[in-house]
Amino acid sequence: MSNYVLSQAAKARECLVPVKSKAAYSKVYEDFQEWRRENSVNGVDENILLAFFEDLSHKYSPNTLWPKLSMLRKVRVTVLAILAVVATALASVTWEGDCHCWDEFYKFSKNGVYFCKGIKHNRVFMCNDVKPPICKCEVDGHIISLDLGETNCLSVVQGLAGVWCHNKKDFEKYFSTHPEHDITGTY
Repeated sequence: MSNYVLSQAAKARECLVPVKSKAAYSKVYEDFQEWRRENSVNGVDENILLAFFEDLSHKYSPNTLWPKLSMLRKVRVTVLAILAVVATALASVTWEGDCHCWDEFYKFSKNGVYFCKGIKHNRVFMCNDVKPPICKCEVDGHIISLDLGETNCLSVVQGLAGVWCHNKKDFEKYFSTHPEHDITGTY
């Protein structure tokens, strides 16, 4: 990316954050970045934000978390990721009998709210959520299926060639009805 583009992005970012609140906004973003480093997390998606705010919920009240969420959104995190967090909060299941998970997922409760957690990869999804497609990628001439929750082939393919799942149309259809899960906005 050119220095000009980076410079323009920095100027735009400066305009988004109120001058009086800049330190508070920067602190929230730095805390998020530090949490990502400590937990070896790349990128930002619904599960990452949920985990971050779950950790924060042990230190802060809900009245404090909402401003932090707002600051994080304004500083750098995408609107779709924020919408996913809000949708998740609205869809909370507080009674175990109302929580239904997919095969290879089990119910667990955190602060009185039930979720579905993967046995194999520890990914967390909301109870009763519609199961997303499984990403299929070509590696060395063979088609492999990735873990549930993967939306592209970047974890198994080098470079940008072949980055999309072979079943991209399945994801386009899924995300057309569940845009809150398309955190990257690429489908």
